[in-house]
Amino acid sequence: MQRILLDMDGPLVDFDAGCERLWPGYTAQREPGVWKGYYPRAGIHDQTSFWKDINKSGSEWWANLPQQPWMQELFRLVNKLTTDWYILSSPSSDDSSYIGKREWIRRNLNEFYLDKLILTPHKSLFAAKGALLIDDREETTAKFQAAGGEAIVFPHIGNSLHHERHDPMTYLRTLLH
Repeated sequence: MQRILLDMDGPLVDFDAGCERLWPGYTAQREPGVWKGYYPRAGIHDQTSFWKDINKSGSEWWANLPQQPWMQELFRLVNKLTTDWYILSSPSSDDSSYIGKREWIRRNLNEFYLDKLILTPHKSLFAAKGALLIDDREETTAKFQAAGGEAIVFPHIGNSLHHERHDPMTYLRTLLH
């Protein structure tokens, strides 16, 4: 493998923690193995209201998302494998997402990594022989593989690897040895 592309929200950033701040009870509403962004009992009735509330929160919502506890370990592992890696992240349709994600990189990594951030919802455009995407959304990894790249599903409550989500690095190390 020559290049690794890391998804930001999920593998590096605790997106669900930000949702929990907006909608108390959000995390408890998550059904293992189901990927969706609305939970009526938490006050989120559809995808439109989900993104409207996040966008209304502005760039600071994105910039203040906490790191995942395994983020540093994930970076160490990736850096042992290659220096050719990037953070590939799907922004929301609101400009606050672009601004906030860049600010998150600045605050949690450093300015050096800003040139490693690629913001696009079209991750499969980067699929190629020797390119590996690590992403928690199975739909995204399937598209990446269909376009000619390699992909690993990162364990998350919303995907089929939800049972591995509490210790995702053990799972990844077995695949990336």
